[in-house]
Formats: sequence, C-alpha cells, structure tokens
Amino acid sequence: MRLFCTKYQNVYIKFICYFLLLAFWSCSRPGDNPTQNPTQNAAPTVTTASVSILNSTSATLGGSISNDGGSNISDRGVCYGVTPNPTIANSKVQIGTGTGSFSTNVMGLQPNTRYYVRAYASNTVGLSYGNEQNFTTTAAPVDTAVSVYIAGKDSLFAFNAQTGALKWKRYIAPEFIHSSPAYSNGRVFLAFKSKLFAFDTLGNALWTATTNSANVGAYQSAIVSNGLVYTCNEGSRFIYAFNQATGNLAWTFDAREEPTNTSLGLADLAISGNTIYIASQYTYAIDAITGALRWKTRGGSRVLPLISNGKVYIMSGYTLFTLDSATGTILRSKVHNVLFSHPLSLNLSNGRFFYADDYWTAAFDTSINANIIWQNNSVFPGSSGREIITHSPVIIDNKAYCRSAGSVVMLDIQTGNVLWQTATDDMGMTIVNGICYTNIKITTGALDRFYIKAVDIETNTQIWRSNNNSTSNFFSSAACVTTKSGKMYRFGMTFN
Repeated sequence: MRLFCTKYQNVYIKFICYFLLLAFWSCSRPGDNPTQNPTQNAAPTVTTASVSILNSTSATLGGSISNDGGSNISDRGVCYGVTPNPTIANSKVQIGTGTGSFSTNVMGLQPNTRYYVRAYASNTVGLSYGNEQNFTTTAAPVDTAVSVYIAGKDSLFAFNAQTGALKWKRYIAPEFIHSSPAYSNGRVFLAFKSKLFAFDTLGNALWTATTNSANVGAYQSAIVSNGLVYTCNEGSRFIYAFNQATGNLAWTFDAREEPTNTSLGLADLAISGNTIYIASQYTYAIDAITGALRWKTRGGSRVLPLISNGKVYIMSGYTLFTLDSATGTILRSKVHNVLFSHPLSLNLSNGRFFYADDYWTAAFDTSINANIIWQNNSVFPGSSGREIITHSPVIIDNKAYCRSAGSVVMLDIQTGNVLWQTATDDMGMTIVNGICYTNIKITTGALDRFYIKAVDIETNTQIWRSNNNSTSNFFSSAACVTTKSGKMYRFGMTFN
C-alpha cells in the first residue's frame, strides 16, 4: 500500500511541475525573447543618385532613402571630394530630413576636374553612406578674343583677333605713337602727348580730352578702372583722371615733390583696387577715386611698380625695395650692383621674381638675400627696350615669355633655357588664351611693311598675319586685346 501511494505521489508531483512550467510559458510577453523582435532599429538605407553636370563649375547631386531603420532621419545630404570614398569630413551639403529622394545644385566646383560623391543619412542608430558616383566637370568656356587694338606710326588700328582682318584705322598725329590703347565698356582709349582720345569699337570718335601737360612724350599708356581713365606723360609732373563716358576731368594729381619739379619722366601707372602707384624719383600711392595722396616714399625708377599680397616692389639705384602697400614703409631692400644695373621690368610668379634689363633676363628667389636661380644674357631687351616696361617675363604654365631684341622668347621657368623664339620688330607682346599677339616686319626690296601676327605659344606656329599691308611701324609697347566678356589684356596684365 505504501509502495502504491509513493508511486502515484511521484506521478502527481511531476504533473504539477509540468503544469506550472506550461503556465509560465503561456504567460511570457512578446519581446521577452530578443531573437523574436522584428522591429529592432537600424541605420538608414541610402542610395546615391546619378549626377547631372550643369556646367564647368556646378552639378546636381542627390540621393534617396528607402528605409529609415525604424528611427527618424536627423540629417541627410551629399558629400563630395576629389578623392574616392568622400565622407562628411570632406565637402558636405545638407539637404533636409526624412525619407525619399533629395537633390541640390552644388556650385563652386573646379572646371575639368573629377569629383567623387556619396549620399549620406543618419538617425539615432548611426550614419550610412550610399554607393559612390564620380563625374568630371566640363572645361571652362574660352573667353574668345574679339579685337586687337594697336597704335602704329601715326594711327590707331583695330584688327579682328580671330582672323587678322583690318577692321578700321584712325589717324592720330604725324608722329610715332609708342603708347598702347586701353579698353573698357565698348570704348577704346589712346593717350598721346597732351591728349587723350576715345573711340567706340567701330572707330567713331567719342571725345578728346586735353591736359595741361607740355606737348611732349608719347610713351605712357592709359589705364582704365572705376569708370575713369588715368594718364600721364613724360613731359609732365601731373597725373590725370577723366570720366570714361564723357571725357570730363575728374581730378589732377601734382607730383610737385619731384626734385626737378618738372616731370615724372618715363614712369608708368599701375593700379590695384582703389590705389594708383607710380615710381619716379619718389614712389607715390594715390587714391584712384579722389586723386588724394595716400603716401610717398623716396626712391623709384621707370620700372612699373609690382603690387602683390599687400606689398609694393620697386627698383631704384641697383636696389629692389619691398614696401608696405598701405603705408609705404620700407620692409626690406636688396642691392645688386650687377643684376640690377639697368632695370626695365619685374614680375612675381610661382614664388620667384623675374627680372629683365638691358643685358639679361633673370629669376631670383623671394628670400631677403634674393638668391639668383638663373640668368640668361643671351635674351635681353636691348637698349631700345622702353617698349616692354611692364611685368615681364609673362609666366604661363611654367613657361616664361619675354620680348627680346627683335623677338619673342619662351624660356624654361626652371632653368632659363630658351625653348623657342619668334621674330618681331620693336614691339611688346600680349598673350591671351595661348595666343601671342605681336608684330613682324617684312622687307621687300627697299620697302618695309609691318603686320600684326598671332602665334601659338606652345608650338611657335603662326596662326594668322594681318592684312593691313602697312608701311606704318607698330612701335607700341603692346597690343590691347579684348575678349567676348569685355576683359582687356595688355602684355602680361588683365584689366576689367
């Protein structure tokens, strides 16, 4: 009997245990087992959209978010760069929140450059990136050269910059004109002795202004900025500013501090922002709007002042001076009794100074010692080199271009070695879009004829020669070349 009870007691206990376990399972709540939770949060799912290129500097970038991962999208957009796998640490553009598609136009890209882009999105769980897309912006449109304006023996000429065809010719005076024309807002200006002439692009005379200067000097070229035309000449101590639309005198600056009290000599005007600089016996900084003197510093020469990064560089008495452009304070000077003996022009590019005088062209570094990197005495302007007083050599794509005696020369910027040269005749050069505009003399029997020519600067190939068939020598300092956008190029400088 006892054995029977014990046996059924054990069965009863097991039954109770199974019942309690079943009851426990039946009371379990959904989610108590994490492996059975289908709604756990995750990072978003994002795809990068195809890129639409708008122009050389902009494109449409975007993406789409197909799943927010169970959490609200707090940030989304695109990131891009010039190396693969860009992140939000690179250039980033935020484009709203939420799921779905998104896009934006990105501006300020570099022309002809490959970019990599990925869409991104983030929520409370994390950050996700889409697939990578890449694209290459188009090349920048060429600002096509339209006209070449140049002064000849006694006239102002206009040529088609693409073909060399003569557009028009206007008589100025029965003398050689050495100054270059200037251009702005559809007007062509030419300074000659005590007069300043204005023409439209068809050659119609607009106005002529007369200065109080002596009727001497035919070298200084006008410059145009701030709606004004600025001029001076070698027979005067005055600088003039005229309204470019009307020819009315805006202001006159009297450089009475000049020791001779008579003339600024062969000095040319340089402009940077709202300040005009000129170096003669003194170097002057003049307010370009009002004509008021900002500062003056003793020392200067006929070399055009070079303005760069808040500094003004001038040559005077075998010395290169560095001045503070705001105050005229001399920051440093370097004397070189041989190299700086007959200075004509100075340029600063690629961390180097480039210098030309009557005897050589040279490159030297910008350290306080002005260490010579190279010098080439087989390429020099010659004593008649007044025509190239500007920033020379012109530096383009690691090549140095300078006007030598009777030729235009391309030099290796690293060594100074001559790469090619092309014959010219006592004239400067202007380079626009890889084309050098200069002149050539062709002698037939006892008759000399002078033409303008366009030369490819990479191949030294003549593209065209003007059809003027002129016996008037182009003794100008440089051609004035204008472009479709209204820019003006003269030698190595860009205006407007």
